[in-house]
Amino acid sequence: ESRRRMKAEALATVRFETAPGEQMQADIGQKKVRVGGELVRVIFLVAVLSFSRRIFVKLLGSERQEEWLSGLSGAFEHFGGVPQVLLVDNAGSLVVRHDFRRGVVQLTEGFAAFCRDWGVKARVCRPYRARTKGKTESGVGFVKKNALADRRFGSMAELEQHLSSWCGTADGRIHGTTGERPFERYEKLEAAALQPLPERPLPVRERRLRRRVATDCLVDVDAVRYSVPHRLVKEDVEVLVLAEQVVVFHDGREVARHRRSLQPKQRVIDPAHYDGLWRPWEKVTETVPLQVAFPGRTLADYEAVVAGGRA
Repeated sequence: ESRRRMKAEALATVRFETAPGEQMQADIGQKKVRVGGELVRVIFLVAVLSFSRRIFVKLLGSERQEEWLSGLSGAFEHFGGVPQVLLVDNAGSLVVRHDFRRGVVQLTEGFAAFCRDWGVKARVCRPYRARTKGKTESGVGFVKKNALADRRFGSMAELEQHLSSWCGTADGRIHGTTGERPFERYEKLEAAALQPLPERPLPVRERRLRRRVATDCLVDVDAVRYSVPHRLVKEDVEVLVLAEQVVVFHDGREVARHRRSLQPKQRVIDPAHYDGLWRPWEKVTETVPLQVAFPGRTLADYEAVVAGGRA
Protein backbone atom coordinates (compact mmCIF):
# COMPACT_ATOMS: atom_id res chain seq x y z
CA GLU A 1 0.00 0.00 0.00
CA SER A 2 2.80 2.39 0.93
CA ARG A 3 4.67 1.64 -2.29
CA ARG A 4 1.52 2.14 -4.38
CA ARG A 5 0.85 5.47 -2.68
CA MET A 6 4.41 6.69 -3.33
CA LYS A 7 4.12 5.75 -7.00
CA ALA A 8 0.81 7.61 -7.25
CA GLU A 9 2.39 10.70 -5.69
CA ALA A 10 5.24 10.47 -8.19
CA LEU A 11 2.80 10.43 -11.11
CA ALA A 12 1.02 13.47 -9.70
CA THR A 13 4.24 15.49 -9.51
CA VAL A 14 4.10 18.82 -11.34
CA ARG A 15 6.91 19.38 -13.84
CA PHE A 16 9.26 22.22 -12.96
CA GLU A 17 12.10 23.77 -14.88
CA THR A 18 15.55 24.63 -13.58
CA ALA A 19 17.58 27.75 -14.30
CA PRO A 20 20.48 27.74 -16.80
CA GLY A 21 23.55 26.01 -15.37
CA GLU A 22 21.71 24.90 -12.27
CA GLN A 23 21.43 21.16 -12.71
CA MET A 24 22.66 18.10 -14.61
CA GLN A 25 20.87 14.77 -14.30
CA ALA A 26 22.64 11.45 -14.80
CA ASP A 27 21.55 7.84 -14.96
CA ILE A 28 22.80 4.47 -16.23
CA GLY A 29 21.08 2.25 -18.77
CA GLN A 30 21.68 -1.18 -20.29
CA LYS A 31 20.75 -2.75 -23.61
CA LYS A 32 21.67 -5.81 -25.64
CA VAL A 33 23.35 -4.75 -28.88
CA ARG A 34 24.87 -6.70 -31.78
CA VAL A 35 28.62 -5.96 -31.70
CA GLY A 36 31.17 -7.86 -33.80
CA GLY A 37 28.56 -10.47 -34.68
CA GLU A 38 27.69 -11.19 -31.04
CA LEU A 39 24.77 -10.03 -28.95
CA VAL A 40 26.30 -8.28 -25.92
CA ARG A 41 24.84 -6.27 -23.08
CA VAL A 42 26.29 -2.75 -23.11
CA ILE A 43 26.18 -0.37 -20.15
CA PHE A 44 26.03 3.36 -20.75
CA LEU A 45 25.73 6.59 -18.79
CA VAL A 46 23.33 9.29 -19.96
CA ALA A 47 23.77 12.87 -18.71
CA VAL A 48 21.37 15.71 -19.54
CA LEU A 49 21.67 19.42 -18.78
CA SER A 50 18.27 20.11 -17.24
CA PHE A 51 17.78 23.57 -18.77
CA SER A 52 18.99 23.18 -22.34
CA ARG A 53 18.39 19.39 -22.62
CA ARG A 54 21.82 18.81 -24.18
CA ILE A 55 22.66 15.12 -23.90
CA PHE A 56 25.85 13.12 -23.39
CA VAL A 57 26.24 9.33 -23.63
CA LYS A 58 29.28 7.25 -22.68
CA LEU A 59 29.86 3.50 -22.66
CA LEU A 60 30.92 2.07 -19.30
CA GLY A 61 32.62 -1.18 -18.35
CA SER A 62 30.37 -1.74 -15.33
CA GLU A 63 28.18 0.11 -12.83
CA ARG A 64 30.99 0.43 -10.30
CA GLN A 65 31.73 3.76 -8.66
CA GLU A 66 34.84 4.51 -10.74
CA GLU A 67 32.85 3.94 -13.94
CA TRP A 68 30.17 6.38 -12.77
CA LEU A 69 32.83 8.98 -11.97
CA SER A 70 34.56 8.50 -15.31
CA GLY A 71 31.24 9.06 -17.08
CA LEU A 72 30.32 12.11 -15.02
CA SER A 73 33.69 13.81 -15.56
CA GLY A 74 33.36 13.02 -19.27
CA ALA A 75 29.98 14.78 -19.26
CA PHE A 76 31.38 17.92 -17.61
CA GLU A 77 34.17 18.07 -20.18
CA HIS A 78 31.75 17.45 -23.05
CA PHE A 79 29.47 20.29 -21.90
CA GLY A 80 32.44 22.57 -21.25
CA GLY A 81 31.48 23.40 -17.68
CA VAL A 82 30.13 22.19 -14.35
CA PRO A 83 26.55 22.68 -13.11
CA GLN A 84 25.76 23.72 -9.55
CA VAL A 85 23.84 20.52 -8.77
CA LEU A 86 24.30 16.93 -9.92
CA LEU A 87 21.15 14.81 -9.61
CA VAL A 88 21.72 11.04 -9.61
CA ASP A 89 19.76 7.92 -8.85
CA ASN A 90 19.94 6.19 -5.46
CA ALA A 91 22.72 3.94 -6.80
CA GLY A 92 24.51 1.61 -4.39
CA SER A 93 27.87 2.47 -5.92
CA LEU A 94 27.36 6.17 -5.03
CA VAL A 95 25.21 6.13 -1.90
CA VAL A 96 26.09 4.34 1.36
CA ARG A 97 22.74 4.87 3.07
CA HIS A 98 19.75 7.17 2.94
CA ASP A 99 16.95 8.28 5.21
CA PHE A 100 14.84 10.57 3.07
CA ARG A 101 12.29 11.14 5.83
CA ARG A 102 14.99 12.78 7.94
CA GLY A 103 16.72 14.31 4.96
CA VAL A 104 19.92 12.32 5.55
CA VAL A 105 21.91 10.88 2.65
CA GLN A 106 25.43 9.49 3.06
CA LEU A 107 27.51 9.38 -0.13
CA THR A 108 30.38 6.98 -0.66
CA GLU A 109 33.76 8.44 0.19
CA GLY A 110 34.86 8.36 -3.45
CA PHE A 111 31.72 10.08 -4.78
CA ALA A 112 31.85 12.74 -2.06
CA ALA A 113 35.52 13.45 -2.92
CA PHE A 114 34.62 13.64 -6.62
CA CYS A 115 31.94 16.25 -5.93
CA ARG A 116 34.37 18.31 -3.85
CA ASP A 117 37.00 18.09 -6.61
CA TRP A 118 34.59 19.36 -9.26
CA GLY A 119 32.76 21.87 -7.06
CA VAL A 120 29.33 20.35 -7.61
CA LYS A 121 26.62 19.59 -5.06
CA ALA A 122 25.20 16.06 -5.23
CA ARG A 123 21.50 15.47 -4.89
CA VAL A 124 20.02 11.98 -4.75
CA CYS A 125 16.65 11.07 -6.24
CA ARG A 126 14.20 9.48 -3.82
CA PRO A 127 12.99 5.92 -4.59
CA TYR A 128 9.81 5.78 -6.69
CA ARG A 129 10.27 9.41 -7.66
CA ALA A 130 11.49 8.79 -11.19
CA ARG A 131 9.93 12.05 -12.39
CA THR A 132 12.36 13.96 -10.19
CA LYS A 133 15.01 12.97 -12.71
CA GLY A 134 12.63 12.51 -15.60
CA LYS A 135 14.96 14.13 -18.12
CA THR A 136 17.48 11.28 -17.84
CA GLU A 137 14.73 8.68 -17.47
CA SER A 138 13.44 9.76 -20.88
CA GLY A 139 17.04 10.19 -22.08
CA VAL A 140 17.91 6.56 -21.34
CA GLY A 141 14.80 5.44 -23.20
CA PHE A 142 15.64 7.75 -26.10
CA VAL A 143 19.13 6.24 -26.39
CA LYS A 144 17.70 2.70 -26.35
CA LYS A 145 14.97 3.36 -28.90
CA ASN A 146 16.72 5.84 -31.18
CA ALA A 147 20.49 5.49 -30.90
CA LEU A 148 20.77 1.72 -30.39
CA ALA A 149 17.57 0.00 -31.55
CA ASP A 150 17.97 -2.41 -34.48
CA ARG A 151 21.59 -1.40 -35.10
CA ARG A 152 24.70 -3.51 -35.60
CA PHE A 153 28.29 -2.47 -34.97
CA GLY A 154 31.55 -4.02 -36.08
CA SER A 155 33.31 -3.19 -32.82
CA MET A 156 32.94 -1.31 -29.55
CA ALA A 157 35.06 1.48 -31.04
CA GLU A 158 32.52 1.83 -33.86
CA LEU A 159 29.69 1.91 -31.31
CA GLU A 160 31.47 4.62 -29.30
CA GLN A 161 31.95 6.73 -32.44
CA HIS A 162 28.28 6.28 -33.35
CA LEU A 163 27.12 7.46 -29.92
CA SER A 164 29.38 10.50 -30.11
CA SER A 165 27.90 11.49 -33.47
CA TRP A 166 24.39 10.69 -32.31
CA CYS A 167 24.70 13.13 -29.37
CA GLY A 168 25.42 15.93 -31.83
CA THR A 169 22.41 14.95 -33.90
CA ALA A 170 20.16 14.80 -30.84
CA ASP A 171 21.33 18.24 -29.70
CA GLY A 172 20.32 19.65 -33.08
CA ARG A 173 16.73 18.40 -33.07
CA ILE A 174 13.70 20.43 -31.94
CA HIS A 175 12.99 19.32 -28.37
CA GLY A 176 9.40 18.33 -27.71
CA THR A 177 9.13 20.18 -24.39
CA THR A 178 11.17 23.34 -24.90
CA GLY A 179 10.35 23.81 -28.59
CA GLU A 180 14.00 24.71 -29.19
CA ARG A 181 17.13 22.94 -30.34
CA PRO A 182 19.15 21.92 -27.21
CA PHE A 183 22.46 23.18 -28.59
CA GLU A 184 21.02 26.57 -29.51
CA ARG A 185 19.35 26.88 -26.10
CA TYR A 186 22.67 25.92 -24.50
CA GLU A 187 24.67 28.45 -26.52
CA LYS A 188 22.17 31.23 -25.89
CA LEU A 189 21.66 30.89 -22.14
CA GLU A 190 23.37 27.94 -20.45
CA ALA A 191 27.00 27.85 -21.56
CA ALA A 192 27.89 31.06 -19.72
CA ALA A 193 25.96 29.96 -16.62
CA LEU A 194 28.02 26.79 -16.04
CA GLN A 195 30.94 26.86 -13.64
CA PRO A 196 34.30 26.71 -15.46
CA LEU A 197 36.21 23.46 -15.69
CA PRO A 198 39.16 23.07 -13.28
CA GLU A 199 42.30 24.79 -14.55
CA ARG A 200 44.45 21.78 -13.67
CA PRO A 201 43.68 18.11 -14.36
CA LEU A 202 42.05 16.48 -11.35
CA PRO A 203 43.53 13.32 -9.79
CA VAL A 204 42.61 10.14 -11.64
CA ARG A 205 40.44 7.80 -9.61
CA GLU A 206 41.67 4.28 -10.25
CA ARG A 207 40.85 0.70 -9.30
CA ARG A 208 43.34 -1.97 -8.25
CA LEU A 209 42.49 -5.66 -8.37
CA ARG A 210 44.22 -8.89 -7.38
CA ARG A 211 44.07 -11.66 -9.94
CA ARG A 212 45.62 -15.10 -10.47
CA VAL A 213 46.85 -15.78 -14.00
CA ALA A 214 44.96 -18.64 -15.67
CA THR A 215 46.64 -21.47 -17.57
CA ASP A 216 45.84 -19.72 -20.86
CA CYS A 217 47.93 -16.71 -19.68
CA LEU A 218 44.88 -14.48 -19.23
CA VAL A 219 43.39 -12.48 -16.36
CA ASP A 220 39.74 -11.45 -16.08
CA VAL A 221 38.63 -7.82 -15.65
CA ASP A 222 34.95 -6.85 -16.00
CA ALA A 223 34.14 -9.87 -18.23
CA VAL A 224 37.11 -9.13 -20.54
CA ARG A 225 40.29 -11.27 -20.59
CA TYR A 226 43.77 -9.73 -20.95
CA SER A 227 47.04 -11.54 -21.66
CA VAL A 228 50.18 -11.52 -19.49
CA PRO A 229 53.58 -13.18 -20.08
CA HIS A 230 53.21 -16.98 -20.02
CA ARG A 231 55.86 -17.39 -17.32
CA LEU A 232 53.35 -15.91 -14.84
CA VAL A 233 50.77 -18.71 -15.18
CA LYS A 234 49.30 -19.51 -11.73
CA GLU A 235 51.02 -16.42 -10.25
CA ASP A 236 49.18 -13.64 -8.39
CA VAL A 237 49.29 -10.23 -10.10
CA GLU A 238 47.94 -6.74 -9.41
CA VAL A 239 45.77 -5.15 -12.10
CA LEU A 240 45.42 -1.38 -12.33
CA VAL A 241 42.21 -0.42 -14.15
CA LEU A 242 42.22 3.09 -15.64
CA ALA A 243 39.69 4.82 -17.87
CA GLU A 244 41.50 3.86 -21.09
CA GLN A 245 44.10 1.25 -20.06
CA VAL A 246 44.59 -1.93 -18.07
CA VAL A 247 48.08 -2.33 -16.53
CA VAL A 248 49.32 -5.54 -14.90
CA PHE A 249 52.04 -5.67 -12.23
CA HIS A 250 53.95 -8.61 -10.72
CA ASP A 251 56.08 -8.06 -7.62
CA GLY A 252 55.72 -4.30 -8.15
CA ARG A 253 57.01 -4.39 -11.74
CA GLU A 254 54.86 -3.68 -14.81
CA VAL A 255 54.53 -6.82 -16.95
CA ALA A 256 51.64 -5.96 -19.31
CA ARG A 257 49.74 -2.95 -20.59
CA HIS A 258 46.62 -3.06 -22.78
CA ARG A 259 44.08 -0.64 -24.16
CA ARG A 260 40.96 -1.22 -22.11
CA SER A 261 38.06 -2.96 -23.83
CA LEU A 262 34.39 -2.54 -22.93
CA GLN A 263 33.19 -5.50 -25.00
CA PRO A 264 32.23 -8.43 -22.74
CA LYS A 265 33.81 -11.84 -23.45
CA GLN A 266 36.54 -10.29 -25.61
CA ARG A 267 40.16 -11.46 -25.38
CA VAL A 268 42.80 -8.72 -25.59
CA ILE A 269 46.04 -10.43 -26.63
CA ASP A 270 49.68 -9.35 -26.92
CA PRO A 271 51.34 -12.12 -29.02
CA ALA A 272 54.69 -11.41 -27.37
CA HIS A 273 53.29 -12.80 -24.12
CA TYR A 274 53.26 -16.26 -25.72
CA ASP A 275 56.78 -16.22 -27.17
CA GLY A 276 58.72 -19.36 -26.33
CA LEU A 277 55.75 -21.68 -25.95
CA TRP A 278 55.73 -24.97 -27.88
CA ARG A 279 52.82 -23.65 -29.94
CA PRO A 280 52.36 -19.86 -30.22
CA TRP A 281 48.99 -18.46 -29.22
CA GLU A 282 47.88 -17.92 -32.82
CA LYS A 283 47.97 -21.68 -33.47
CA VAL A 284 46.37 -22.90 -30.28
CA THR A 285 42.91 -22.84 -31.83
CA GLU A 286 43.99 -24.70 -34.97
CA THR A 287 42.61 -28.22 -35.31
CA VAL A 288 44.05 -31.22 -37.13
CA PRO A 289 41.55 -33.04 -39.40
CA LEU A 290 40.57 -36.35 -37.85
CA GLN A 291 41.24 -39.36 -40.05
CA VAL A 292 39.54 -42.65 -39.22
CA ALA A 293 40.13 -45.98 -40.96
CA PHE A 294 38.21 -49.20 -40.53
CA PRO A 295 39.69 -52.72 -40.86
CA GLY A 296 39.59 -54.07 -44.41
CA ARG A 297 38.84 -50.75 -46.10
CA THR A 298 40.86 -47.64 -46.84
CA LEU A 299 39.76 -44.03 -46.78
CA ALA A 300 39.90 -44.08 -50.56
CA ASP A 301 37.23 -46.80 -50.56
CA TYR A 302 34.87 -44.65 -48.54
CA GLU A 303 35.58 -41.60 -50.68
CA ALA A 304 34.59 -43.64 -53.70
CA VAL A 305 31.27 -44.53 -52.06
CA VAL A 306 30.54 -40.89 -51.32
CA ALA A 307 31.41 -39.96 -54.90
CA GLY A 308 28.99 -42.56 -56.22
CA GLY A 309 31.33 -45.46 -56.67
CA ARG A 310 30.94 -49.00 -55.28
CA ALA A 311 32.72 -50.29 -52.16
